[in-house]
Amino acid sequence: IENYEFRNSWFVRKSFGLKKKKEKSSFINLVSREGKIRCFFCNKELDFVFLENFRFMCSNCGTELRDLDLAFKYFNGVIKGEEVNYEILLKILEYSHIFDGYKLVLPLSLKDFFLFYEEIGRISILSENESYKEYLKLHTDKDRVILSFFRKI
Repeated sequence: IENYEFRNSWFVRKSFGLKKKKEKSSFINLVSREGKIRCFFCNKELDFVFLENFRFMCSNCGTELRDLDLAFKYFNGVIKGEEVNYEILLKILEYSHIFDGYKLVLPLSLKDFFLFYEEIGRISILSENESYKEYLKLHTDKDRVILSFFRKI
């Protein structure tokens, strides 16, 4: 290498020290074993988060919790919506992909509304008659969509 005139070139590495990477918080750590949602910005464990503009927001400090959809999918991946919120769930499926790969627990009366999304492979529809130990509960409070983790004991 010394014979070539690469010494002052930008692409020649001049040092070989160890480079430390700053470790990012993993999406797996966003949900605790107890089903609490962790916010790394305000260091709180939350019972619920808000879904605003198709992004998960901390219910305490209001910052976006990125990759929370991956954490929910990894942890369980089952969403149970109430019959009154099925229009909101349809809107989320129509305008975003945050629930792709999730399993939805729906009453039989609503299955036809979501059949299109199951046929194209974006969601799976599960029967409401079966019992589920853990799932995400989707509900609304005025104009806010709230997701909380629910565990049957």
